[in-house]
Amino acid sequence: MRLFNRAAVDFVFVLILILMTACSSTTATQDQDMINGKGEVNEQEHATSDRADETDESDAVFPVTINLDQRQVKAASKPQRIVAISLDTADAVLELTDPSRVIAVADSIDNVHLAFQSKAGEQAANKLRFADSRDPEKILAYEPDLILLTKQHEGEMDAEQILLQSGIPLISFQLWNTIDEIAANIR
Repeated sequence: MRLFNRAAVDFVFVLILILMTACSSTTATQDQDMINGKGEVNEQEHATSDRADETDESDAVFPVTINLDQRQVKAASKPQRIVAISLDTADAVLELTDPSRVIAVADSIDNVHLAFQSKAGEQAANKLRFADSRDPEKILAYEPDLILLTKQHEGEMDAEQILLQSGIPLISFQLWNTIDEIAANIR
């Protein structure tokens, strides 16, 4: 049953990404400005370019501040050393960014029956074993400039409290069990 649920979540994830990409007629800055609810971008910190051909649109939104729950996550520049601790976050980040920027992912990314992005996951230089995902020292040893984790895993919730003290931007996602939750986490 777990494999079916994972496959269904992956299918919905891809479908949402396709629909979001196909239906989008807004710029990257407008997309960021539309983020609301659990993730809200501070519009005053956007550094935009008047000409899209001069600057990569993904670079145009930095520095950025994202309001999550009761705290702010600030990123001064585009993350280049991303650690995705859980399979959910690894699948999402590998779908949305160049795999060369992802330096460590959950080792379950190698399981083609669980991971949608297992091919892209092969490019990640480091694989986190389940026990490693609970060890903040091992995560910090990769010198990440962005850490992604899912609050649905108990060990990651414990590690989150310690990782937050490092000052490294950390985004912790809520559950990924419904279409609305998946869409909210991707936004």
